[in-house]
Amino acid sequence: VKKPLLILYGGKDEIIPQMPVKRLWERISAQPDVRAAYYPGGFHLLLRDLNAALPLRDAMGWMNDPKAPLVSGCELQSVDSSSGSSAFQVSAACLSDRAGVKRLDANPM
Repeated sequence: VKKPLLILYGGKDEIIPQMPVKRLWERISAQPDVRAAYYPGGFHLLLRDLNAALPLRDAMGWMNDPKAPLVSGCELQSVDSSSGSSAFQVSAACLSDRAGVKRLDANPM
């Protein structure tokens, strides 16, 4: 993996299944300079979604400073691969309104 790396993933992505994303995260999450953001209501084309401002701000902020907290608060904290349902854990800040931007659907699949 080339570093630094930021992975953006939507909880309602119907193109890329959750299990491969979970396995990828388990393999690379311990590496320095590797981060991920999980948007519970996001679909496959996060940057073309009605809520594109959220991942776009995260990507821009990360490009300016890869170590700074993501603006959205949607940084992936942990993954539970034993669960068949969505087991991506993000902070509560990700599920609330922030910076005047309407949040993505707060109910993960």
